[in-house]
Amino acid sequence: MPLFGGNAGPANGSASKSSNALLAKIRSRKADASSLDVQHPEVTAGKGLADRLVAFLRARGGSAPSSAVANKFKSDMGAGNVTPELFKAILQQVATLVRGVGGRVWKLKGEY
Repeated sequence: MPLFGGNAGPANGSASKSSNALLAKIRSRKADASSLDVQHPEVTAGKGLADRLVAFLRARGGSAPSSAVANKFKSDMGAGNVTPELFKAILQQVATLVRGVGGRVWKLKGEY
């Protein structure tokens, strides 16, 4: 069958079969992603850490010096499933680092 010139594909339905297979794969991946909490404890630890970070910053009016954040959560880093890299990534998801004359301050993002 020609690839150009009007024919979009085979007329025997194989295109719809491959579409159905693709949709099935997508559904399977979505189901796998929704079960990450059970399979990967670091995801659960990350969610809990994010909640605690948001609560910590909210309790301080929505922002805190970088040193205060580090001191409060240093016991979380390296313990269990929270690596320093994961901590930093989660912190950057919930807050923005603002550098000023008085030092570095983490400000809670608007959606939190």
